[in-house]
Amino acid sequence: MKKLYIFTTALLLLAGSFTSCNKDLDEVGLNASAIDAAKKEVGATNGNNTPKVEADINLSFSPTTQMIGNAVTITISFGTNAPKDGKLHLDQATGVDADGKTIWTKINEYPVTDGGVYTHEFTSNVVGTFEFRAHYIANGNNGFSNTFEYGSVTFTADCVQGMTAAVVEKEHIGSNMYRLKVAFTLTTCEAYSNVHIQGGLTAKVSNVSVSENGNVRKHTSNDNYIITWDEASLEKGTKTYYVTFEQEIKGAGEVTGDWSAKTADGLVVAYTEGAYFDPAV
Repeated sequence: MKKLYIFTTALLLLAGSFTSCNKDLDEVGLNASAIDAAKKEVGATNGNNTPKVEADINLSFSPTTQMIGNAVTITISFGTNAPKDGKLHLDQATGVDADGKTIWTKINEYPVTDGGVYTHEFTSNVVGTFEFRAHYIANGNNGFSNTFEYGSVTFTADCVQGMTAAVVEKEHIGSNMYRLKVAFTLTTCEAYSNVHIQGGLTAKVSNVSVSENGNVRKHTSNDNYIITWDEASLEKGTKTYYVTFEQEIKGAGEVTGDWSAKTADGLVVAYTEGAYFDPAV
């Protein structure tokens, strides 16, 4: 009976302790909840307290200056700090509110994937400079914070004749192998006749295909490819030609040769260096 009495007394003392500390424990519980919320706000990753980092966004325009009525290709990709999920919005500045803050209007949305490249074509019939932003929206607690990148493109009434080359699609198909789609965009400020567009691909490419009316010729001596289009009549404006191929790529560099557009009498209509590609981007 003595042992039972001691045990009962201990229980009563313990119960009294919990009763008297009830308010303090409630306050501790509230503080703990606030701390947990703060941790989420900072951005714990995989359960630890590592702060979130900004995504490394690349926002580019090709060309950066364009004649009204023609298209500009807006390209978004990620650099070193590259998320593999989440969402990406392309927004355009469409005015200011009563407080003088920029109004951003979403014009496209993309689900983010590993190694993804995201493009949008924008055309204006009005002269001016247009501002855009890429807005990355993180997927829950993936270690990244919501991130913005800004850029602009100018449309002019004056014609800007030239040619650009850019990788517009990429697919990692295994090891160091990639399937790439390159766009060659030719802008002319007047009409031309008998224009020959030509460029090349280096050796060790495969499964080469081209857009409508293109021709592919492979050198037997060095396995290089010559790609051509012949336009009997080329109107003033912009036209884009596409080449798709597979290639082993181990580092950043040009993945095509130089390209040119010439008339039958040798006049150079436009010229561009080869398309650049970085597998890490």
